[in-house]
Amino acid sequence: MPSLAALVAAAKAPDHPLAFINSGGYANSGNLLPVTRLTSVAAFQKIASPNLIDVTKPEGPFYHHPDTAARIATVQAERLTDYVAAEHLPRIKRAANQLFIARNNMDTLSTVALPTLVTLPGSLANSDLQRMMQQTQLSLAAFQAGLAVSANIEIGGFDTHASHDTAQVRQLAKLLYGVHYVLEQAIEFGLLDKIVIVVGSDFGRGNGYNGPLPTDGKDHWPVSSMMVLSGDGGVVGGDRVISATTEDKQLPKYVDPATLDVLEDDTGLQIKFKHIHKAFRKFTGVAGTPVDTKFPLLAEDLPIFG
Repeated sequence: MPSLAALVAAAKAPDHPLAFINSGGYANSGNLLPVTRLTSVAAFQKIASPNLIDVTKPEGPFYHHPDTAARIATVQAERLTDYVAAEHLPRIKRAANQLFIARNNMDTLSTVALPTLVTLPGSLANSDLQRMMQQTQLSLAAFQAGLAVSANIEIGGFDTHASHDTAQVRQLAKLLYGVHYVLEQAIEFGLLDKIVIVVGSDFGRGNGYNGPLPTDGKDHWPVSSMMVLSGDGGVVGGDRVISATTEDKQLPKYVDPATLDVLEDDTGLQIKFKHIHKAFRKFTGVAGTPVDTKFPLLAEDLPIFG
């Protein structure tokens, strides 16, 4: 199944090479569109301006004279066109066409106004938080230029089978600061009311420690949580919590499928990832499109977004 970000990009701008930017995490596209795998602004600059020896100096020097670089690009395009015409396997033809589209958009990529890379002080330099913040800069610059629809931004370090209490607090602090940075940068780019931020994980941590020592950890747990926020209060309302877990066993409680009120018995249903994913498809306008029907979800419709 494609990731949500891939589905949204495929429904909105399937032919654009930067529609879906992935900087980590789940990136399966279901072969709906190419995935732009970029982890830093520096990597983006090198791809956008391949003829520059130093991407920080747009005036040059160059690897090739601009006229020579143009002739090389023309020959590349002609060779790729001949290759596609002679190929019969659909997967190879599709991949070659994606390469053709990507190469034709090189001039567009070079017009993206990228900010100065953020650099954190001390031990945070070159850390997972700094990378997350740089991924934010790249994604928002691509959004502002109208080149991207969705992006995955990642921070890891939560697989705390040891030293859980220390590592989880540290990583949660980084994550929340990173989300705050996304909002700050969205204001700078003038995009605060145009983006929706989804924060989540593939699973949670167990309801007990895996040993008796203070340095012990918590193992995988199939119950997790998510957070959704937007700069536009009319898009995602604040101060709302859906569902809950039991205090003793940390298991999901049941909810009324019509109102999402938490129930104290098992007469309703437990919210699962399939319900949330289906609600996101409707919320983002993916529901009912060809990419939605190609990957159907067997789940009840829940009013998660109203």
